[in-house]
Amino acid sequence: MIAWNRVTSENLSRYRETLNNALCPLLSYHLETYDDTNAFYDQLVHLINESANHTLPKLIYIPTQSHFGLSIAAHKHEREMRRIWVCEGIPRGRQHQSYSNYKDAKRQFRNTLQNACDSYLQRTYQDIDDAAGCDIRLFMKLVSKQRPRKNKVYPEIVYKDQMYKDPVGVAEAFSRYYSDVFKPKNDKNFNNDNYYYSS
Repeated sequence: MIAWNRVTSENLSRYRETLNNALCPLLSYHLETYDDTNAFYDQLVHLINESANHTLPKLIYIPTQSHFGLSIAAHKHEREMRRIWVCEGIPRGRQHQSYSNYKDAKRQFRNTLQNACDSYLQRTYQDIDDAAGCDIRLFMKLVSKQRPRKNKVYPEIVYKDQMYKDPVGVAEAFSRYYSDVFKPKNDKNFNNDNYYYSS
C-alpha cells in the first residue's frame, strides 16, 4: 500500500517518468479481439503497480505494534481458516470440517487477543504504579494517556427561562447565577445582613 502522506513531488516525478517509459511498448499494441483487450488491460495494470512499487513510499506493517504487541500467527491462522471456509461455500454446522476449523480458530484468536489486551493493561498499570513512586511527570503522562478522550458535547443549562447550549453561554449562566446568589434581595424572607433566606 502506498504511504500517500510521505509522497513527495520528487517521488511523483520519478513515478511519472518510470510509468511513461514502461507504457511505451503498449502504444504498438493491437486490440482486435476480446482476449487482446483483456491482455492489454492486465499488462497496463501490472505496469502501473510496478511503477508505483518502485518509486513511491510504501506503508510498513510492524507486527509488534498491532493488537497490543500480539503475535500475528493466531490472526493469520484464523484468516486462513476463514478463507478455506468461504471457498467451500460457507457451509453451516459443526458437521462441516471447514466451519468447525474456522470457528475454533476464531475463538482461539479472540482468546489470544483478550489475553494480550489484559497483559497490556497489566503492564500499563504496573508502569503507572512504578512511576507514581519516583517521577510525578511520568506518572501524570501515563495516567492522562489512559483517560478517555474528552467529550466535546457541552451540557444545556436553563437560567432565568433562557437556554444556553454553547460553552461560553453555559459559563456566563453559571457566572450570573453565582454572582446573583449573594446579592442583597428585595424579598421580605431574605436576611440582607447575613445573606440567607429566613422562614
